[in-house]
Amino acid sequence: MTSKIRCQFLVLTALAVLPLCSCATLSGKVQEKRGALDGVKILSRSKFPPYTGYIKTWVVLGAMHDSRPVDFFYPYFEDGDPIPAEGDVCTISFHSELVSGQAGEKIVNEFSAKVVDDLRCK
Repeated sequence: MTSKIRCQFLVLTALAVLPLCSCATLSGKVQEKRGALDGVKILSRSKFPPYTGYIKTWVVLGAMHDSRPVDFFYPYFEDGDPIPAEGDVCTISFHSELVSGQAGEKIVNEFSAKVVDDLRCK
């Protein structure tokens, strides 16, 4: 196999396999904005999406911080994941990311969201 054909084969193989991995990103979708908020009150949470293993799934947490509404996308993998309840007051570490997948009952594509990295509730 010539090097040009081998290179094309490797690129096509990577393009076929990477979308199947929920942790793969081709465009560096994680943005550099990171933060942590203390005293975040959870006001609502979306329905739990069915986990498929093929697309990313998120529970959307509607919250209030310093009298301002803010939504967080919490990665959801399976029933039994610890998800905060309405009324919980939490410290949330997050980063900004362009997310795609199922968020509650909605399908999102390249949506700019605050994704939860760590969550500690009282």
